[in-house]
Amino acid sequence: MNSRLIPKSIRDDMTKALGFLHRDSPEKAISYMVSALRALSGESDQIRLAMADRVIFFLDEFVRHPRVSLLLAESVPRETTPFPYKVGHEGALAVVLDGFCDILREQRHIAQEAVHESTRHERKRKLWDMALFHLKSGATSLAEAYFLRFLEEYPDEEDRALEAAKLLRSSDRELAAHFYDELIAVCPRVSKAYSEAIELAVERKAYAEAESLYLQAFRVFGLHPKTLVHMANLYRIWGKREEAHERIQQALSLDPHCREAEAFLENMQDDQVSESVSS
Repeated sequence: MNSRLIPKSIRDDMTKALGFLHRDSPEKAISYMVSALRALSGESDQIRLAMADRVIFFLDEFVRHPRVSLLLAESVPRETTPFPYKVGHEGALAVVLDGFCDILREQRHIAQEAVHESTRHERKRKLWDMALFHLKSGATSLAEAYFLRFLEEYPDEEDRALEAAKLLRSSDRELAAHFYDELIAVCPRVSKAYSEAIELAVERKAYAEAESLYLQAFRVFGLHPKTLVHMANLYRIWGKREEAHERIQQALSLDPHCREAEAFLENMQDDQVSESVSS
């Protein structure tokens, strides 16, 4: 049959299908072949017969593609023809190929996700190892820089970030304080970060920083009687007795039977008695 009688769009789509298959893009190859088959299903028997060899040739090449053959080996018995074709059933073949294309896309997506996760894991490990290397070498500023990059890229690794803060704390308390600030900014709902940062601030006698951290925690988590008692204790250490008393009253207003608040008041009274006796 004169090839000019076959619609150019069908011939072009089949040519592109084979081209993309040989360029390792079976999904695009299928899309063009499906387009050609759907158009062919509306043509005469004579035209379909004329194009049958090209359809069969494509299918033979298609099942030999490495990704396709691997997938077929896992899901189709050897004695089964994966893509049966009969002249006049081009529409049915198009449906089968279209469905297989979805499976190929999903397979590619899973493979890409696996590569991404592997790369992500390797990157995570390298950042952590570099931080530890510099920490052991005494280059604490560089160690913090790597820990900060780790925190920035993997904010869901909250436990590792807390571990990083503790490691810095054992080497350089000022750098650790800065790291805690960044940790709280990135992960504002990690309550342990506030408590550890406050503890460090008190160790450094940075009482204003500790006060600010308490206020930040209240904005995120709300007021809690025991936390108010801890803040009152900060004010007691700081020498701000009036502020300490105010926080205790806040705690008792939230929980009139708060034992920690009652014990704190008793201690404050004992302190006042001791001071008056000594004076």
